[in-house]
Amino acid sequence: MVKLEIPGYRLLQVYMEIPVHTERMAITADSTIYDLLKAKPESAEVLFKFGMGCVGCAIARGETIKEAAMAHGIPLEELVSALGIGQE
Repeated sequence: MVKLEIPGYRLLQVYMEIPVHTERMAITADSTIYDLLKAKPESAEVLFKFGMGCVGCAIARGETIKEAAMAHGIPLEELVSALGIGQE
């Protein structure tokens, strides 16, 4: 696992220990925040830079990246670009 020097890192470690199979999934704006963090743990830093505290949020398990961007008033194009993922 990648070690990140960010607030809530230990919470991220615990969160990431919950099994899910994302190795073969393409992460897009329609993926959940949870799937994003499982596939790309380093994306937590990007989310924090956008002011999103998704790492410890209970909603992240079922909320898509697109929904989270809308909820936080973040332009989707900017967020997916920063995360290095596709919109669809």
